[in-house]
Amino acid sequence: MSPYLFTRYIQDMICIVTRSNVGCISDGQIINLLAYADDFVVIAPSWRALQRLLSIIHSEVMTLDMTCNTKKTVCMVFRPARKERIVSSEFPLFKIGDTSIQYVDHFKYRGHFITNDMSDDKDIQRELQNMFIRTNVLIRRFHKCC
Repeated sequence: MSPYLFTRYIQDMICIVTRSNVGCISDGQIINLLAYADDFVVIAPSWRALQRLLSIIHSEVMTLDMTCNTKKTVCMVFRPARKERIVSSEFPLFKIGDTSIQYVDHFKYRGHFITNDMSDDKDIQRELQNMFIRTNVLIRRFHKCC
């Protein structure tokens, strides 16, 4: 029930961000915020657009008398498949209030690894490792059953 109640509490902020007309367009819809309880993924097509969305979120969070946990907040720039589309290899740091956000090339979100090269190798490797661990536990527990 807690995620539902929290989402109701911040619903006005979510509406303001989603109605800002800043974000990526997919199938005619603007997508800029994915939210589950207190986990947010902010999506934007450019540095300026993302900083605008972060400023809106910061302003609304301050209105709600809340804070953003900037220690757990990271930024990822996805590399385009075609290298000629790379505009720049370095971007200015994003800010939430006065705090800068670090760039990462991978992070774990809701139990899955997300990488900037859109590869799922890291996630598959983790799942394989977990499968081997669980298999070894079963073998140890039931080694006498033949």
